[in-house]
Amino acid sequence: MKNVPDFIRNKGFVFDKEKIRLRLNITTGCNLECRYCSVRADSGPVTDMPEVIAKNAIDGFCKFAEETGAKFLEIVYSGGEPTLRTPFIEKTIAYARSRLGAKTELIPRLLTNGLFSRKKFTRIIGDMKEVQVSWDGFGDKNLRYGGNAQIARRVWGNIGFLLENNVPMSVLVVVSESNSGHLREIVDEMYTYGVKHIFLSLKENLGRALGGKSTVDYAALGKAYFELWKDYRAKGMDINLTGTDIHSVSPFPCSVPIPNYSVSPDGTISACTISFNDKSAFAKSFEIGMVTDRGVTIRDESVESVRQFHVLNMPGCATCFAKWHCRGGCVYSKNGDWFSSFPVDRCAMIRDIIAHKLHTIITEQ
Repeated sequence: MKNVPDFIRNKGFVFDKEKIRLRLNITTGCNLECRYCSVRADSGPVTDMPEVIAKNAIDGFCKFAEETGAKFLEIVYSGGEPTLRTPFIEKTIAYARSRLGAKTELIPRLLTNGLFSRKKFTRIIGDMKEVQVSWDGFGDKNLRYGGNAQIARRVWGNIGFLLENNVPMSVLVVVSESNSGHLREIVDEMYTYGVKHIFLSLKENLGRALGGKSTVDYAALGKAYFELWKDYRAKGMDINLTGTDIHSVSPFPCSVPIPNYSVSPDGTISACTISFNDKSAFAKSFEIGMVTDRGVTIRDESVESVRQFHVLNMPGCATCFAKWHCRGGCVYSKNGDWFSSFPVDRCAMIRDIIAHKLHTIITEQ
């Protein structure tokens, strides 16, 4: 364990030679109005990514993959709700395949709210290596739908549609005051339905739209989550709570480490996946380049600046054994106020979960 910091420094500050992730935020439009959404936090017209921006981004990063010898180019389609532009997705996947060299494999992924048209989705279903659906729970036990059971049933039905068609998928559950006491009920339903991969994300990680502090009982949540993790891992189900994944070790929070490149509809390249529709000065601190009708430009000085967002520079984290897993939390949602805005009880919850996970694995081995 003494060599862990040096290992992190050596591995974390170089470009990943195996995989490059290109996230295309192809629209700010959506067929939901989630209260916690960072994309629609500011009112304004819907913006769609032009085809020339998507193609130039693909050209630039296909070339980058070839130059660096990357084995995989992962293109993540996001928004807004990307399935509102299914023909755009279909066309750009075909274009990416035509531009990639033989040594690099294309991995298309999709992030969706689950309110897609099955008829339109069928056009891209065979292309997707993974689909992640956002889901908060049933009926009045969720934050997204405001108790609208009809919408909730439609999303649940589309999850079943993906499972029936053997689409590799995961479910992202936003944990809030509305559903934190019902996690076992939600997970039980998903396991019965056939979902094998669940990501639990605390709502305060989702951007600037929320305001105020979470009133989730972190101690109770931590205990409930660990029991779920322990009970279901033996059944082959992966349940991960943000900041507690013991198999993921890094000094960087979230997707800030390069090579995650998030492109907004206007072509701005950001290291943060949830700040692209934010015009604030702090959001601009994540911007590292631009895609135009002439091609892709990455600013090296901006990349180096972004790489300063890591736990080795975060006050209060230096002596914490859990920092390589927790990574200090979402920098963007804190608006630059890294440690002082991090709830003490949440820190305690994350440390407790990681300690129990490590102890469980060590005992089993």
